[in-house]
Amino acid sequence: MGFDVLQHIDGSSAPDVTSTEYLAWKKIDAIVLQWIYGRFSDKLFDQVLVDQSTTYEAWKRVENMFLNNKGSRAAALQHELTNLTLAAMPSLEAYCQRVR
Repeated sequence: MGFDVLQHIDGSSAPDVTSTEYLAWKKIDAIVLQWIYGRFSDKLFDQVLVDQSTTYEAWKRVENMFLNNKGSRAAALQHELTNLTLAAMPSLEAYCQRVR
């Protein structure tokens, strides 16, 4: 919001290709897209990179990557927490750190 680029990731429509605003929008979209791509490791970058993508499309791919496993990750963490015992840890501090 501070750089006035929220409309590139919130699903707002791009200006019409014939609009005078389109070239400026496209330039800013490319800059934001480069910023997003530049934040990933090579492995994640390969999963997100799609030729001729808009920033919003890339943002949705990233969002889906991280939210798709939300339920299974929560179940795995619940299972791990349920089976964690103080006796299995070397100290109370280690147990608290693991729970946290």
